[in-house]
Amino acid sequence: MSATALANLIDSQVFEDWAVPFDLVIFDEASQIRVLDGLLSMAFGKQVVIVGDRKQLPPTDFFAAFSQPDSEAEPEDFGVSESLLEEFGGVFEHDKTQVMLMSHYRSETPDLIRFSNEWFYDRKLELYPPAHIAGIGRRLHHVPNAIYSEIAGRRNNPLEAKEVIKLIQLHVDECPDKSLGVVTMNIPQMELIDSELQMFTTEKLREFCADESKFFLRNLETVQGDEMDRIILSLTYGKNAAGQFNASILGPLTKSGGERRLNVAITRSRSGLIVVSSLKAIDLEASSAQSDGFKCLKAFLADLESSENARSFGISSARFERRDDGISNVVYCDSPFEEQVVEFLENEGYELECQYGAGKFRLDIVVKEKGRNLLAIECDGAAYHSSLVARTRDRARQRLLERQFGWRVHRVWSTNWWYFEQQEKEAIIEAINAARPR
Repeated sequence: MSATALANLIDSQVFEDWAVPFDLVIFDEASQIRVLDGLLSMAFGKQVVIVGDRKQLPPTDFFAAFSQPDSEAEPEDFGVSESLLEEFGGVFEHDKTQVMLMSHYRSETPDLIRFSNEWFYDRKLELYPPAHIAGIGRRLHHVPNAIYSEIAGRRNNPLEAKEVIKLIQLHVDECPDKSLGVVTMNIPQMELIDSELQMFTTEKLREFCADESKFFLRNLETVQGDEMDRIILSLTYGKNAAGQFNASILGPLTKSGGERRLNVAITRSRSGLIVVSSLKAIDLEASSAQSDGFKCLKAFLADLESSENARSFGISSARFERRDDGISNVVYCDSPFEEQVVEFLENEGYELECQYGAGKFRLDIVVKEKGRNLLAIECDGAAYHSSLVARTRDRARQRLLERQFGWRVHRVWSTNWWYFEQQEKEAIIEAINAARPR
């Protein structure tokens, strides 16, 4: 239940009868809980766990904007309040009472989270590559010649909305088993897309959109905490009828915490994000805006455009190459031990990729067959078996790789390789054969 609901539910008699009623109180999505709403609830527990992301949406006066129709504030600017997470985040000691969750496992492919990892999380998140890619990754759907209406109450982008409708119909036709969320940057664009859906909906599309487990259409301010297989993000903002772009139309993105709104919008997808935009990064060049939200949007558009043709899904690797220096013929290895394993596999005729992955996390060796990932091989040095923390961490990673990302993993310990090289080679070949589809 919400912090406010808990405070209303339990009266002072509970404290008189039971002292502190709960052993533990957990606040989830604490970045959206106002300080005053959470303080009373904190008194109900002997211990408190505060869970949240400072880089996502802060508390907003979203619903207050509807209750104050005479307010002079812009409809899109709902204001920001201080959160419980921000208030108490500074009192916790790093690595003691403050812990950052390092593993990111929502996104099927690293490209769906890579920009946020670099821009917001200092590249600290571990991004795991899938063994086999089933989704579409991150894509840009550019809508040239679209016009953003600057009329109050109708700040929308009609041509962009029509493209969103086409993409929804395409999704329903091609992959109706996958859930879909549509996110807009303001309420007028959400309402326009909704009205377009009502006008042009086929029976099949109507049934799909009526299933709340399969489809949602939401404004940015109400989407935090949600996720779907695929997301269509309508960036909404664009040039006016005169062909000019004015950063003032970005509303909440240019206000305090604007960059966090964008972070929420681009991280809702599990296996595919299509960004529908009539803007390109070059369209923002002439603007003198300096807010963090504006800079983030500009960087995001530039990143989308630069990666659109790569289609690497954010995954990189180092393929096998020979080095004719008379000493070694293998490169891209972290250790002589790993180098020997790679050399053995290459001499056996296997297709390999080394240091396969994204960001901080890399698989030592990936064996491929006909271009398809077959087996991941992890080479564990002597220090690995002497460290309980390292073993526990790597075993947890392996479980995640196997259960969620579809990998088969084989581990080779350096000590075994040095003393029982032939047996280890045979075990690797056996693991490769076992990984082949039956």
